[in-house]
Amino acid sequence: MIEVIGLKKSRLAVLALAIAALILVLMAVFMLRHLPNTKPVSASSALVQFLSSDTDRDFARVTPGYRLSFPVDHAAHPEFRQEWWYFTGNLIGEDGREFGFQLTFFRFAHGRSEHLPAAGWNNDQTWMTHFAVTDVQQNRFFAEQDFARGALDLAGAAAEPFTVWVNGWSATQTGKTCRECLTVKLVAETDEFSIDLEVKSNTGPLLQGEQGFSVKNDQGDVASYYYSYPDLHSTGKVVIHGQSHQVEGTAWMDREWSSAVLAKGQSGWDWFALHLDDGRKLMLFQVRDEVKRNFRHAVLIGRGGMSEQLSPETLEMTPTDFWISPDTGNRYPTRWSIRNTSDDYAMELSIKPKVKNQELNLSFQYYEGAVEFEGELEGDRVSGSGYMELTGYERN
Repeated sequence: MIEVIGLKKSRLAVLALAIAALILVLMAVFMLRHLPNTKPVSASSALVQFLSSDTDRDFARVTPGYRLSFPVDHAAHPEFRQEWWYFTGNLIGEDGREFGFQLTFFRFAHGRSEHLPAAGWNNDQTWMTHFAVTDVQQNRFFAEQDFARGALDLAGAAAEPFTVWVNGWSATQTGKTCRECLTVKLVAETDEFSIDLEVKSNTGPLLQGEQGFSVKNDQGDVASYYYSYPDLHSTGKVVIHGQSHQVEGTAWMDREWSSAVLAKGQSGWDWFALHLDDGRKLMLFQVRDEVKRNFRHAVLIGRGGMSEQLSPETLEMTPTDFWISPDTGNRYPTRWSIRNTSDDYAMELSIKPKVKNQELNLSFQYYEGAVEFEGELEGDRVSGSGYMELTGYERN
């Protein structure tokens, strides 16, 4: 006891950091050990296998007819296997410097020990958060992750006021709580980079799919509950290596929860959230299938928040160029041609990343980054910025 008390503060700090690092490593190992396939897999494969697990029989199922409610559904749904709160955005500094950011909170349910009471560390929810910043002019990309058990107030989500947090990273409602008014403060900090932003919705939530019931295959037997706030005005600061930048721009919030989002044979997805310079928004994704036709969905959002789904039969999503990660060897389609051949909402867009290397090489590997685009929509020239997510890609 005398020896412990006599330790210098610096040694105690080192010991505390070592213990914290060990806890994070153990949490990461725990999550990967609970993937349905126990064979050694890449971090990219692990993500796909995890989200396409057939263990949804142990959790609540996503079914049509559920009526989403706000702000209630901003909170966690622990009876479902997984969910996420996704914030992405494109920002411009006072000097014209461009940035992108991603702050995502994930919740995964797993079995707790039945031999111990449901208290303290014996909690059946694991939380993970990913934080990334793109510095366009400097051609730099930063990404970090954090983990916490859903215990002892280390992580969680609540509805009123809306807040979701993992350790010190958080999204917290700052204004009044209602369906239409979402004003959230985003805070995340690492040794190299940080954000302190306020994002404020100009419109209410967009219920994706059929009133929030979003299917992921043609059979409709794999789905999520899914809504978005596509029109968020963002202000605040981005700090990189101690240099602070006052910024303003647009952001997008995505919310999904389910117990499985990929069907057998599906290998990942390509997702785009695009802000047109004329005030409209476009969200589209495809879930890739190894045998069947890729499942596609797209919605065009007007300036006032009204939306129109585009027919998947006339929607074409074609990669036009690829980028190979020097860190993982994964090959990502980072340039795309998007076409809608219907007479209604005829469209042809060319999308490219603002920085080539925007791969998150964390517990899971995927590509998430700021993009720009130009082309035509209904005969008018359009351009803008947005975000692109690519999952399930590996080295050839």
